[in-house]
Amino acid sequence: MKLHTTTDYGIRVMCCLYSKDTLVTANELSEQLNISYGYLNKVLGCLRQAGMVEVSHGRFGGYQIAGNARKITLYDIIRVMEGDIQISACFGKDSFCSRDAMETCLVRAALESAQDELVGNLRSVHLSDISGTAGRLHGHKDIRAAMQRSMGASD
Repeated sequence: MKLHTTTDYGIRVMCCLYSKDTLVTANELSEQLNISYGYLNKVLGCLRQAGMVEVSHGRFGGYQIAGNARKITLYDIIRVMEGDIQISACFGKDSFCSRDAMETCLVRAALESAQDELVGNLRSVHLSDISGTAGRLHGHKDIRAAMQRSMGASD
């Protein structure tokens, strides 16, 4: 599974907004996150439609996280931007099995277990775990450490 660029931007926008105490304009987000203004508006539209961010219009308007930011997880953001996470065609509403063996397929069982673990890990990482004070994601080691803290694991 590979996340789309739009999803990466959605995560970055949410982290930036989480770390701010004030409204942030689209221009400021575009500059801080190095995302084109047009692409950013697409991302903000998705996040707004899902109720994750809200906009205040006017001269001193901007964007902020809607609701309780502490409850937002990495899974929530990815699901808004990507839809349901399905690592195989044999999951979901339109399940498909080329062998017609969904009930007995060991590969399906293994993939289902992997998907459940992935979703569980993503649900355990909250916005506060991956948001830096500058509104940017930390380096990969810091994200990995945050995930391990959330899951109760250590190196």
